[in-house]
Amino acid sequence: MASRANPTSSRSCATSPSNTCRGPTGAIALDLGYADAAHFSRAFQSLTGMPPRVWRQAATGFRSLP
Repeated sequence: MASRANPTSSRSCATSPSNTCRGPTGAIALDLGYADAAHFSRAFQSLTGMPPRVWRQAATGFRSLP
């Protein structure tokens, strides 16, 4: 049985990242109870207005290489 996603935790990761909100998006998604990274990314974008990758780049000033 899949666990239930936690929008409050998603918002927390979006607004004040901690060590628990770092790492691959798929791992974060599973830790927060999402079925997969795509579901988490859609929920994250709905909450923040941008996908996790773009938010992470803006928050850290880091641009990953393609």
